[in-house]
Amino acid sequence: KKCFYCNKPLKLAEVQLDHTRPLAYLWPIDEHATCLCADHNNQKKEKFPVAFYSDEQLRRLAALSGLPYAELIKRDLNQAELGRILADLPTFAKNWTPRTFIATARKIKELEPQIDLYELLKAEDQAAYAWLMEQVDNRPDAVADDTEDE
Repeated sequence: KKCFYCNKPLKLAEVQLDHTRPLAYLWPIDEHATCLCADHNNQKKEKFPVAFYSDEQLRRLAALSGLPYAELIKRDLNQAELGRILADLPTFAKNWTPRTFIATARKIKELEPQIDLYELLKAEDQAAYAWLMEQVDNRPDAVADDTEDE
């Protein structure tokens, strides 16, 4: 019942479980979750462990979580989840919110530039691609999101 980052004692209601490896890069919350206080969970957000923790903390985290140190210093996608998405991309495109598709496509492309979810969807299922583009264009925040990319 302490924040892993700062060792601040936490009441059970204050404990926040962090995706040790970030959800934004397709890592689920699992048995390797890290207990953090709200401040440090908010600071870590989508960062990889190696981008947030010191080397000493990474080594301690490896011992506590069971994740090998070599995994904690990597910046990579969860390949099993990526494979699952790519195996049925039209279904994911239709079931995710446009914001989720956009964010996921951006994070995948960041680490694996050769993988473009938009182009793959367009090649695989024109109807699903057209539907997604319509949803993206009709989002209330479409204008704000589009300007962030410029």
